[in-house]
Amino acid sequence: MTETKYGIKKAVTTLPITTLPVRDLLLVPHNGHDLVVAHPAFRSGTYNARVKAMNGPYFHSEALPRVTFRPATTSESVGVSYYGFNEGGEFDAKRDIFDHAWLEAGRIGRSSEGVYANIPVDANGKPIIDEKTLKEYLNNARQVNGIWLVPNREIEGLEDFGFAPYESFKTGIIKSGVFARGGLARVLEHTNRKVAKNLAAISSTDNYPNSVNVWGFEPANKGEVLSRVAALSSDRDVGVDGLSVDGFNWDDSDNGCAFGVSESAEGA
Repeated sequence: MTETKYGIKKAVTTLPITTLPVRDLLLVPHNGHDLVVAHPAFRSGTYNARVKAMNGPYFHSEALPRVTFRPATTSESVGVSYYGFNEGGEFDAKRDIFDHAWLEAGRIGRSSEGVYANIPVDANGKPIIDEKTLKEYLNNARQVNGIWLVPNREIEGLEDFGFAPYESFKTGIIKSGVFARGGLARVLEHTNRKVAKNLAAISSTDNYPNSVNVWGFEPANKGEVLSRVAALSSDRDVGVDGLSVDGFNWDDSDNGCAFGVSESAEGA
């Protein structure tokens, strides 16, 4: 394994001989700890198929001969994307993903009142979309700057869970600063700051001169929660150079990729 603290850890396949598929690892600083991320991102099949494939196992090295992954939360996906964004290094999320595919950042639920970020799944892997249950989770949430965030590790099965009312953010073609200060960006990044700093950097005019297009976040019918996957991409329409933020992607879509995070490899 390379001596550099952060970056791509190349897989070693000489010894021992393995029949497991081989994965490089991307080590990324995130919220005070390091994320161990599969590199490249998972691309084959639908989002559901990619989540299933993350279970592996995969081989990386003698030190990490059996590595499994879980789907990244929206906050983790944004953090990994921010790392080296548009810097042209070994990993560049804009070049490698955003400019030609959707980054499926994580599961969301659209209700009649707002957007739930990182809705959990049940024992069968099905997203929990019962509105009463989701609202009960918010009993443990802290209201910060107009959105609700449940602190991590307070409820088993919830990670980066939160809720942004529709009145807390704007949709359509908007400026980077307006987007980053809005409740949607902040709940996706799971931050109690007034600005989602990683999404502010990603959506800046240095990367996207023509603003941000926030779409696909229409309210659901009262009492209904629509399970979707939040997705980010460079807007590829002719003559447009902006960031697209989509709340309409289905989990059976096959036009994107997703990050897998390893819990078992982190300590090693």
